[in-house]
This record gives sequence, C-alpha cells and structure tokens, in this order.
Amino acid sequence: MKSILLVLGGTLLFVASSFAADAAKPRGEVFPFVKGHYWLYDGQVKFAAEGKTTEKQITGWRSEVIDTAEAPTFKAALLKGHPHDLAWYSDETKRSDTIVILTSIGEFHEVTDAENLALTFQTLKSSGVLPDKLISPDTILFKFPPKIGDRFGDPEQVKLGARYCWAVRDVSTAKPDPAIKGAPSEKRLTIGLTFRTSPDHTNVLFVAGIGITSYTYVHHGTPGDCEMRLVECGESGAKATIPSK
Repeated sequence: MKSILLVLGGTLLFVASSFAADAAKPRGEVFPFVKGHYWLYDGQVKFAAEGKTTEKQITGWRSEVIDTAEAPTFKAALLKGHPHDLAWYSDETKRSDTIVILTSIGEFHEVTDAENLALTFQTLKSSGVLPDKLISPDTILFKFPPKIGDRFGDPEQVKLGARYCWAVRDVSTAKPDPAIKGAPSEKRLTIGLTFRTSPDHTNVLFVAGIGITSYTYVHHGTPGDCEMRLVECGESGAKATIPSK
C-alpha cells in the first residue's frame, strides 16, 4: 500500500537558500520536522473481525521524528509511526519506521517498503550519501512547486493516467480547518494527493510547515479502512495510544 509523509520546522527549516537558486526548488518551510517533533491523530478504522465489519475510534496515534540528517543534496528524517499504519488495522497494529527525504531539486520522497530502515538511516546520516536504490520514481510523493495534475510513480504507469501513481489533485493556500493544537494558524501551502487503484484509494492532505493533516485509506472490498485527522503537533506530547476493545 502506498502512503505518505509529514515534515519540518525549527532548525531543520528547509529554505531555498540551502541550495543554489532554481525555480523548481522549494521556497520556505517544507518539512515540519526536527528531532523530537510529533503529530497526534484521531479518527476511525474499519476492519473485518470474526466474520463481521468492526469500527473503532483511534485517539492519539503518534508519529514522531526519531532522527534527522542533511547533506548538500538532501535532507532526511527517520519517523516512528505514520497514519498509514492504521490501514488494515488489527489489535497487533504497531508504529512502523518511515524515511522521508527532500532532495535539492525539490522531490519529496517517502520510503516505507524496506527492511532495517533505522539501520539504513544511520548509514546515510554517517556517510552523507543516499544508499543506492533507496529512492526512485516510485518513492516520490510530489515535487516543489506542486501543480494540479502532477503525477509521480513508475514512469510507465504515470504515462497511462492518474491511477497506480500519486496524483496532485489540489493546490491551494489556506488556514488549517479545523484549527490544530500547536500548529501555525496562518495560511499555508496545502497539497491534496490521491493514489488510486482498482481495489483501493488513498487521499492525503499535506500542509507545508505542518505535515499531513488528513489521511484516508479506503478499500473497495474487504474493509481495511482508516480515516485520520491531525489534532495536535509540537515538540513533546502524549504516548501513542490504541484504545482497548
């Protein structure tokens, strides 16, 4: 399943002056990530249990920045926990590792489907070099500046249309609505993303300087859905929780 990230703020503020000027490169805040930054999500999951569809409220699902790294050509963060963990929820659901990367040409990558991501992150941090094949067209979520209609993923699939790849469905400047505890209240660049396949679809709302504010996964057959909304972010917070049965 495809997923998406969040990012930036504080000393890891990523500004255009970090790299040589180029119209395609990001301006201002991109990642809401410094080490220790966290996001808390509330929402609902839907799953099959004992032969019937079950719904459960999830409160305070936590994503946080465990470590950060930077080099002349990229900035990266290692995350523990992500809203995509809650797709296909079960009582054994745990927070996963994710690496997010912003390159000097404005590509925003998310790496999830790999083993030993924590070790991989330590390697790239110590070497200042992205390991071979860590990122590819398949790991790009979007690129700055974003434009409606942009598509990212397998190059052959992208040619066929806005399915089986990430597609930018909306770009706007807006205030978070509803307000999010700990998040900036001014208008921010807001990017709507969709990954649509025959059996499922994922919708993500990403706000520059804040991160993912909304994450929805819907399976079109057997229930495995989640619908999560960011309710709080900052530098410290409550532990991740999964409500009891």
